[in-house]
Amino acid sequence: MSGTRHRCMLVVGAVLALVLAPSTAQAAEVRSPGASVSHAVETVGVNSVEEYWTPERMASAIPVKASGGLSRGAAAKTRTPAPEEPVGPPTTGAEPVTGTAEGSGDIGAAVTATQVVGKVFFTGSDGLNYVCSGSAVNSANKNMVFTAGHCVHGGPGKSWSTNWQFVPGYSYGSRPYGTWSAETLISFNGWTGNGNFGYDVGIAIMAPNSSGTELVNAVGGLGIQWNQSKKSSHLASLR
Repeated sequence: MSGTRHRCMLVVGAVLALVLAPSTAQAAEVRSPGASVSHAVETVGVNSVEEYWTPERMASAIPVKASGGLSRGAAAKTRTPAPEEPVGPPTTGAEPVTGTAEGSGDIGAAVTATQVVGKVFFTGSDGLNYVCSGSAVNSANKNMVFTAGHCVHGGPGKSWSTNWQFVPGYSYGSRPYGTWSAETLISFNGWTGNGNFGYDVGIAIMAPNSSGTELVNAVGGLGIQWNQSKKSSHLASLR
């Protein structure tokens, strides 16, 4: 577990400029809403999670609806207004990268879609199976998925999700690029402890797949930046 936690600290620190303090220090301090919290997933094996998610279970998974302690409107009112200018220099945590995997060809009709986006499947603290969306994000360890906080943790009084897997390019039961299972789940105290939608952000650190391949090496990953000016302009193009 210590190796997994160290790996998680390096990735999140590099990409989000967050510092995960050692557990002894975390226990002593009063957590702010923006403090990150992590959970090492019980090791049951990549194949065990993949085998749990049969086509029938994936097809019947329930689209998750967040139920935090604060409504979105209340969360917006309680948030500190964002500064007009960035609080630090513009920083690029990671550039987008492409992967080497080719789809299995069983998707059906060809679609214009990026393979870094996929479906997250997990079991909630109520024992029900859920589905939501996630995206592979580039990092030093090539193993990170961004999603919503309520897709990794149920919020106040609830627990961390289990049977957590990411299927890039998922379509009607197809796993065209394979499956990756989480080894660590991360969110923010503002979500897990207070249900504040302003902190409803989740990150999953994925184990290599059954072939030993890291997620981003296979399918690619989005880039990430922070401290960009709200007055800056950006150009997005569809390929």
